[in-house]
Amino acid sequence: SNMPMVPRIPAYQARFASRIRHQANIGTIAVGGITTPQQAEDILRSGKADMIAMARELLWNADWPAHAAQSLGLEDPFSYLPTGYAHRLRQRESQKQMNINQDARLVEKNLNFFLDASTSDSGP
Repeated sequence: SNMPMVPRIPAYQARFASRIRHQANIGTIAVGGITTPQQAEDILRSGKADMIAMARELLWNADWPAHAAQSLGLEDPFSYLPTGYAHRLRQRESQKQMNINQDARLVEKNLNFFLDASTSDSGP
């Protein structure tokens, strides 16, 4: 065939979505090579598409919606995930902020307590 391959560049199908949207005056969904929150936001804000569809990037990073919301400055980025996932990620973030996890000396001291206890216990 003389038809060339479609270049696989970032957001490569957004241009097709934009042309269809404006020439046919219908809503479109951009897909293909959309990997960053800013890419998706720029496509929507510029009017190239009405929605964003994603596949491989969500397989690579299932928490992408929360990361996108956080990087775009939205309040409570975990609210865009199912409740169970949101709970797990909120817990992880709150644990990062605990004093015990902030002071490197305290982290080392507490970890060594458990490591030393396990080597001194000779067991039966």
